[in-house]
Amino acid sequence: MNILITGGSGFLGTALIPHLKTHDIVNFDTQPSPQVETKNGFSNKRVFKKYIEWADIIIHMASKNGVNESELKPGDTIQKNIVLSTILYEELLHHNNKHIIIPSTTQVYGEGKYLCTKCKNFIKNPIRDYEKFNTFDCFCPSCHTSLKAFKNNENDLTIPLNIYAISKLYQENIFWKLKSKHKVKILRFPIVYGKDQLKDGVYHGLIGTIINKAKNNENIILCEDGHIIKNVVSVNDVIEGMLKSIDSESNILNIGSFEHFSLIEIANIIIKRFNSSSRIQIDNELNSLDSRKNMIDINKAINEIKYSPKYRFSEELKNF
Repeated sequence: MNILITGGSGFLGTALIPHLKTHDIVNFDTQPSPQVETKNGFSNKRVFKKYIEWADIIIHMASKNGVNESELKPGDTIQKNIVLSTILYEELLHHNNKHIIIPSTTQVYGEGKYLCTKCKNFIKNPIRDYEKFNTFDCFCPSCHTSLKAFKNNENDLTIPLNIYAISKLYQENIFWKLKSKHKVKILRFPIVYGKDQLKDGVYHGLIGTIINKAKNNENIILCEDGHIIKNVVSVNDVIEGMLKSIDSESNILNIGSFEHFSLIEIANIIIKRFNSSSRIQIDNELNSLDSRKNMIDINKAINEIKYSPKYRFSEELKNF
């Protein structure tokens, strides 16, 4: 089959492309890839349109990543995540029956879903008020009881808290409109890790940043009280999810793992792995751009595309 990849020279694309070698692949990226023929960006729309028509499968990974950097440079995020996606969307309106893979983020859920054990009500995307409650946790707006977090599934509300997640939700929404013409697969990833994150010029993310600090024995600064909860998933599992989704029907799927850790737990696992003398520092400041407990339910992917995460964080770190 003919596969068009956008942004295939990055961390995720570098891991994915070796699994597609039996197909004809063209990569559109501003950076070259040693693995596959790469066209320089999207500046030549005529060439881009030609390969959209040629492709049976389109994997749209070209994206500006990173919550903090997106807040600092929102224009760059809008250009790379929204404008380029709109160009692709407009061209796909003129075609039919393509498989379209859209990597997204579990950040689109925002604060997520909670239960008040006293009121017995589910509360979606509660507002955290550190000044009022003197804690970073979520509380019931009615009775002020501490809330119990639940895992987010694909039917839950999407109320993103930051520009990056807003831009990814925009991608989801416009491409999902194409599901009557194409087979659209939207895959929501949590924190993805893999050894190639440590390479120069690659977006390091939370895991890569902490690893670099630990390897250099530098202090590791964690936001809030260090007890923000994250789902982490190996890039190897993510690639499995992407490959299994290609031949599926239109769908929205969480592609993650069974492992949820606090920031402190993540940092301590990494410090132990690298025998680091790094110390953990807590900044005790509310991070309004992030959710308190970003937990996801992956049962839909398990049931519908036979997704099966296999890799454990502590074991995978041995390969770094």
